[in-house]
Amino acid sequence: MERKFFAIAVAALTFSSVSLTSFASDITLDRAKEIALENAGLSESQVTFVKNKKEIDDGKAQYEIEFVSGSTEYDYDIDASTGKIISFDQDIEDSTYTTKTSPKADSSVKVTKDQALQIALDHAGLTTKDVTLPKVKKDHDDGKEVYEVEFHVGFNEYSYNIDVATGEILDFEIDD
Repeated sequence: MERKFFAIAVAALTFSSVSLTSFASDITLDRAKEIALENAGLSESQVTFVKNKKEIDDGKAQYEIEFVSGSTEYDYDIDASTGKIISFDQDIEDSTYTTKTSPKADSSVKVTKDQALQIALDHAGLTTKDVTLPKVKKDHDDGKEVYEVEFHVGFNEYSYNIDVATGEILDFEIDD
């Protein structure tokens, strides 16, 4: 009986050591913030951090980083062991982002499905040759008529909501 207890205690200690070692080698919260800011093209002085926490999701440690710059909210999930961005999205609360290809905000001007796809592709820095499974469908969101634009690049899914009347990107998300 004593040997059995000893073996269990050693196994638990070994497992605990491995867990602590792998946890200790994770990137820091500050590094996760840097990764998110670099991706957003912003500096720490340009943002207000809303949420910064480390959590376990699907058995993997990750950082949830959320910050605001102007009227734009950014949400990032960053792998705590590698620093890889798992997913992020950006929501423009006041719809102030206008692409260079969007028509003027005129009630008679409507963006076509093809234009909405092009606006999303331009924003992502991609072409139609770079993506697979492009989908554009008209919907209503917060009282506005929008195009929901989705496409894939490798294992990443890009999702955009684009105002039908103005061509403004209302929000977008990239998921792994």
